[in-house]
Amino acid sequence: KVDSKITNLRTDMDSQFVKLRAEMSDQFGKVYTMFGTAQVELNKTLFKFGSLYFTMMFAVLSIERWWR
Repeated sequence: KVDSKITNLRTDMDSQFVKLRAEMSDQFGKVYTMFGTAQVELNKTLFKFGSLYFTMMFAVLSIERWWR
């Protein structure tokens, strides 16, 4: 009788562990997707910033050369 109770307990624990693992996997998947999206947006912003910086430096150097 005790063995059957322990077996039932083990089965319940296994099923709860599988359920918890699936939920955690789903949550981590959402987090990874969120960080992936944030990384893409960061790359776009950095590219825009770099382009703006290059254009501004080119303009400053062009004006300085023209002014002489």
